[in-house]
Amino acid sequence: MSTRTWLARVTPRGYLLFAIAVVIAFGAIGVWASGAFGGSRIPASSPGEKHEYRWGGGDLLLEGLGSRPGTCLVRPEKDYQRDVAVAARGGAGVELNPWFGGPAWISCDVDAKAYTGSSIGLHTKTRSLGFRVGVPLAVLVPVVLGVVYGVRREPR
Repeated sequence: MSTRTWLARVTPRGYLLFAIAVVIAFGAIGVWASGAFGGSRIPASSPGEKHEYRWGGGDLLLEGLGSRPGTCLVRPEKDYQRDVAVAARGGAGVELNPWFGGPAWISCDVDAKAYTGSSIGLHTKTRSLGFRVGVPLAVLVPVVLGVVYGVRREPR
């Protein structure tokens, strides 16, 4: 069967359902990209080189990016400093609420990523099981419906 013959069998309902699937797929890719790339990378500090991230306050999610767990040091301007353990890549992130007023500087002994504000929720949602299962299902359902109800059995 040639492509032209097959396309002649697709009804307007089928095209609509396929278009819905494409819109859902591109929307999900956009949400995933925002959640995945929304944070700020904190390179690992070494004895000769110190990398710091400035945390202005508010909620913070710290995630390790390396193959091993590590520690991040949070140094507020006007309060006591705190060591925070971060898991290796793929592990659960550490949520922090500020215990100080003003900014703080964060340095880590492993590569890490800091998410603040709305990017915390977006990142958390895109890593959830609901997103990982729900999005493929939300794309697949219109495609299946388009094939079942949007393609004629016989060409016109």
